Amino acid sequence: MVDSESNFQLRKELEDLVPTGFSAEWLSGFLDKAVMLANQFHSDGIHKLQEEKRLMEEEKDLAIHRVVSNLNISEKIAGIGNFFWSTKSNQIAFSENLRVLFSLTPNAHEPEDLISKFERASTIQNLFQNAVLRKENFRIDGLKLKDEDRYFLMEGIVSLDAGKNPESVSGIVQEITREYLAARLVEEQKKFYESILDNIPVDIAIFDEDHRYLFINPIAVRNPETRNFLIGKDDFDYCRKRGISTEGAQHRRELFLKAKEAGASMDFEDKVKGQGGEDSYVLRRFYPVINDKGKFRFMIGYGVDITFKKVQEIQLANSVEEKEALLGEVHHRVKNNLSLILGLIEMQAAYSEDGYFKKQLSEIRSRILAMALIHDKMYKSSTFARIDLREYLTDLVTSISKFFSRETVVKINLDLQSVQISSKTVVPLALLVNEIVTNAFKYAFSRTENGELSVRLAQIENEVELMISDNGPGLQEGADVKKGKTLGFKLFGLFVKQLKGSYEIDGTKGLRFMVRFPKD
Repeated sequence: MVDSESNFQLRKELEDLVPTGFSAEWLSGFLDKAVMLANQFHSDGIHKLQEEKRLMEEEKDLAIHRVVSNLNISEKIAGIGNFFWSTKSNQIAFSENLRVLFSLTPNAHEPEDLISKFERASTIQNLFQNAVLRKENFRIDGLKLKDEDRYFLMEGIVSLDAGKNPESVSGIVQEITREYLAARLVEEQKKFYESILDNIPVDIAIFDEDHRYLFINPIAVRNPETRNFLIGKDDFDYCRKRGISTEGAQHRRELFLKAKEAGASMDFEDKVKGQGGEDSYVLRRFYPVINDKGKFRFMIGYGVDITFKKVQEIQLANSVEEKEALLGEVHHRVKNNLSLILGLIEMQAAYSEDGYFKKQLSEIRSRILAMALIHDKMYKSSTFARIDLREYLTDLVTSISKFFSRETVVKINLDLQSVQISSKTVVPLALLVNEIVTNAFKYAFSRTENGELSVRLAQIENEVELMISDNGPGLQEGADVKKGKTLGFKLFGLFVKQLKGSYEIDGTKGLRFMVRFPKD
């Protein structure tokens, strides 16, 4: 209702607005009604405003309730609770979800009620106090509950009043058990693999796509300061730091790019000059790691110190070279001594008038010549371990043919494969061939015009096959060479036995010898 003073003032204002000529009675009634209507209108307006204000307050409260409800739901889903700590009253307000997370009672209103739930409570208490004193925000990871394997993150923001003094701390506490345990597992695995990489007796480095170091183990670079320097840098930076040539760095960069472009590992030998000027040798490998989309991720570099092995190889190579030179000289001298013996035999045969004696000397000469030719081939060969039969048999048969060419002309047919055998095996084989070919010239072609000698050599799997045949009269009917008592036939059987082989003889059309022996 409007008070009497306000009514009087209103009547006065209305009376001034009414034109003259109306009776005092009518004017009084009119003013009473006008005041009454004004009072009623004013009262209705106030009620309407009050109702609108009430509705707005209800909507505001509902909106706040919804926000708080949604916030509580979000906190619950995220495992988060919040708090507000008044540093002046030392009272702390906890959110509903924070109370649930830590089983806080409704009477809990002090910081210690929350802090006491964790291990290292004194550390957290000191952190709270230091944050307030220093006016600094804080964050603590990995807070562990007492007697529970649950972990939390706590963050706080210090608010200041107008005088720049701390007045409150607002913060959150979030459960991070899954993330914390996963991170701890990753860290443990990282330390496990790093311990392997750091202690494995191989130098290991990991590079990015630009050949910059991402990781280096202590075997690769023992000095920790140098290892730290190299992270994020390349070999050229290292060379510039030490003031040494970048030739080795350039070589490694080229191989790195080849391995990266090919997407395949690249092996190479690296010669490294030590700080003391000594040479060391490292067998290296670049191994590119490619993701499932075929894109380059990083490069792993391995290195194994092979200095000891390399030095041994160099020493062995020098030793082998010396021994080869010595062995070559031995073969040369043996060949010369056999040549001297051959000369003496020829001189003795020239002065002898006994035909049988000359014949025996000729056979001895032929056998010595076969062995002398072996030493000559060994001396001229690049290796003393093995000899090429094709080259050797060609020279041996040609040499025997030239010796007998003064008495008869024979056509020589050679069909020889290149077969490598050991020097141990070639001696009995050479003597065997000498006996067969010499006998052919002595007995087959002495009674045959247009003589023809064929020699064929082939390797069939792991066996060597040698066939020597002539077009002479062959063997007499019923003759058995294997039971022959002559020295030549006995030597033939002996040589085949030394070769661990077998032989066949066919004397129907000329004489054909087939010898087979395992290839060593």
